[in-house]
Amino acid sequence: MSAETMSIDSQRGTSSLRLSLLAFVLTFLTGLLSLGLTRHLSHLNPIWWSNGVLLAAVLAARKRAWPMLLAAGGVAILLAHVIVVHTFGLAVALIDLCNLLEVLVAAWVLRVWMGESFDLRGAEKLWRFVLTAVLIAPSISGVFASLLHHYLQGIPFLQAMMQWYFADALGVATATPVAFALYRGQVRDIWRKDTSRQNIPLLLLLTLATVVCFLQPSVAFLFLLFPALLVVAVQTGWTGSGAGVLLIALIAVILTGLGYGPMASLEGVSLRIKTVDLQLFLASCSICGTIVSAIFEERRKLLKLAVENERRFRSLAESSPDVMVLTDLAGRRLYVSSAAKTLLGWSPKELLGKTYQSNIVHSDDVPALEEALSDVRRTGEGRTLTYRCQHKDGSYLWVEASLMLYRDMQSHDPIGFVNVVRDITSRKAAEERMQTAYLELQALAEIDALTGVANRRHFDKVLDAEWKRAIRTGAPTALLLIDVDWFKNYNDIYGHLEGDVCLRSIATWISVCIHRSTDLVARFGGEEFALILPDTDEAGAAALGERIREEIEARKVVHRGNEYGHITISAGCASLMPMRGTSGTLLIDAADKALYRAKSSGRNRVMRASDEQEPRIGGAEDTVSST
Repeated sequence: MSAETMSIDSQRGTSSLRLSLLAFVLTFLTGLLSLGLTRHLSHLNPIWWSNGVLLAAVLAARKRAWPMLLAAGGVAILLAHVIVVHTFGLAVALIDLCNLLEVLVAAWVLRVWMGESFDLRGAEKLWRFVLTAVLIAPSISGVFASLLHHYLQGIPFLQAMMQWYFADALGVATATPVAFALYRGQVRDIWRKDTSRQNIPLLLLLTLATVVCFLQPSVAFLFLLFPALLVVAVQTGWTGSGAGVLLIALIAVILTGLGYGPMASLEGVSLRIKTVDLQLFLASCSICGTIVSAIFEERRKLLKLAVENERRFRSLAESSPDVMVLTDLAGRRLYVSSAAKTLLGWSPKELLGKTYQSNIVHSDDVPALEEALSDVRRTGEGRTLTYRCQHKDGSYLWVEASLMLYRDMQSHDPIGFVNVVRDITSRKAAEERMQTAYLELQALAEIDALTGVANRRHFDKVLDAEWKRAIRTGAPTALLLIDVDWFKNYNDIYGHLEGDVCLRSIATWISVCIHRSTDLVARFGGEEFALILPDTDEAGAAALGERIREEIEARKVVHRGNEYGHITISAGCASLMPMRGTSGTLLIDAADKALYRAKSSGRNRVMRASDEQEPRIGGAEDTVSST
């Protein structure tokens, strides 16, 4: 065994010995007092404190110390009997064992029920104590003790049982709480500097009131003790309440035993009835003090818990970079953390008492916030949303708010909202940059990298959309296909790099001729270009094609592989009235056939899908401007 373990065991042994000595002294003194009063009341015992004092010592100790404590208590009670009654025999020893049985039963049940940390503070613990130590244990010991009194002294069993039970129950109820507090050092709570100025005068007032009530014969004065006892129970808690009940019991029993007080002054009533009346009065005091102290102990615990929770909440809220906001159900701010000053420039005082709708939140975002608050209240589930808050300097920043209900601690009814607000302005800006980049990337994915006009993918998408639109509106849609004449020869003579330059130039010259935002120029493939012309008939498409042909021919870009000596184009155009169940491939096919005829007819010309004769070089004679 280590030296540290030996030291701990030694300390525990010393503590148990001190507790046993203190329990012996208190049990002995209370035994003397109770037995002395019994002699003055013709052997009627109104209250027996010794068991309550000994039970408190057993509950305050570890189980290994119980034999020592029970032995000390048994010897103390025997010694008190010998001194007061001047006798010792089998009956006294057996009665002493009944007292120890009562203490052991109560202590064992309470230890199993409540564990090592026995404490009477709290309504549930008090009721367990009353049920076990005040009701069950005295009843069990009373059965054995009453049988002994009946067979050894001839006392009727029921009479002995009632006498034993009421005396022991009152003794345990009044002595155990105070003695337990004394053993654990909790009685010092009454004498603390911060509470003694209030507690001591209250206990002195209760003592004085009890003395006055029991020095006069009127029963009516006894009712004046209850208000004083209630004040003591409310202000001093269960320890003060127990001390107050014990003071009342001591004074009442002593003065009644000396022949003073309302019970002793009753005429035409037997001493037994007077004793029972006194016991009932003390029981009423004990019950009253216990109930009130239990209720207010619970209230103190709840208040302490609420204060502690509020302290923790404020500590967390004030140390968080996020703004913590508590509001009522109408959205009126009840609490705002200091982070509001850092985030928004507003001090908490400037925001308290105002609602989300009246300031701070951008007016465009108020409906969404109100809808979120309503949804949280209806479902009871939290919501997260983003909105704009106004900084004190007038600017707006994006915030993310986590909304949830908070409820009353007792009724659990919703009483307001908790809103945790964090700045997401930088995140919002990053999202906007990402969105812009995505749109730019999407636009790049629809543009031909070489020429800068729309690619085939975008062409197919726009043609499909325009075809469906034309079906709904009943308007014609035209397509113009353009092919660079003898472009393979151009690449062979000048190289592919120069060929790329040529295609870029042609795309630019085609775009110059487009004046409507709805028209689309796209690279159809290789050296072919396509123009989608919504709401355009064939004549308008042919006129635009001719204008483009003239624009390119006027550039006179040298092309030795072209029989004309410079860059030229051929074009085919078509215009159709789309019908349901058809697709734009019909238009492509018609324009492609027209282009084929233009190329097979000598190139450098525009051919309509409806043309059956070859046009002269120089284009169509009848042109109609593009609508």
